[in-house]
Amino acid sequence: MTTIDLSRPGSHRREASSAQIGPFRIALAVAAVLAIAALIYWDDELRHTEACMSAWLARRNGLTDATCTGSTVLFMIGEFQSGVTITLGCTVTFLAIPFLLATSGLFVIHRVSLIKSFLALISAITFIMICNHLRLLSIEVAMRIWGAADGYSATHILVGTLISTLGVIGGGLAYLYVLLYGDKPQGARNDG
Repeated sequence: MTTIDLSRPGSHRREASSAQIGPFRIALAVAAVLAIAALIYWDDELRHTEACMSAWLARRNGLTDATCTGSTVLFMIGEFQSGVTITLGCTVTFLAIPFLLATSGLFVIHRVSLIKSFLALISAITFIMICNHLRLLSIEVAMRIWGAADGYSATHILVGTLISTLGVIGGGLAYLYVLLYGDKPQGARNDG
């Protein structure tokens, strides 16, 4: 006796076609890797942009004289101008690279939608960017309150590392949340 599965006609064709990676997905994966190269190549410009964003945020939070010059945020401490320089290790660019690599891998997996992959990447980078600017702001404010040397040493290592770590963990959790639950309607989630 032979049985035929009438409920899923053509299912064997869908399985065969889903095993192939289309050229569009390959192009997106390559583009994500090239984005990493672009972030590294234009590192100076990106750090300058980040310094200007940090200066803008500092001005809104009490450091009214904060300005950006290159990748440095400058402000007055007493009678002297001081500031912080955003290095490659302290920039969002450095923290975003693992998420770009992961997204590059997701682009070639048919089971993960492209929209979900993009939204996961955007949510992670946004979370990291917010935390990184909070870290910079805490360092700048501490320098203004306690002086350049004491404020910097008190916040850069301990507070800065804590905020950066929470940023990366939070960015990773946001990334995973969007991948796992991003496209399900509220009523369709099984939280039980």
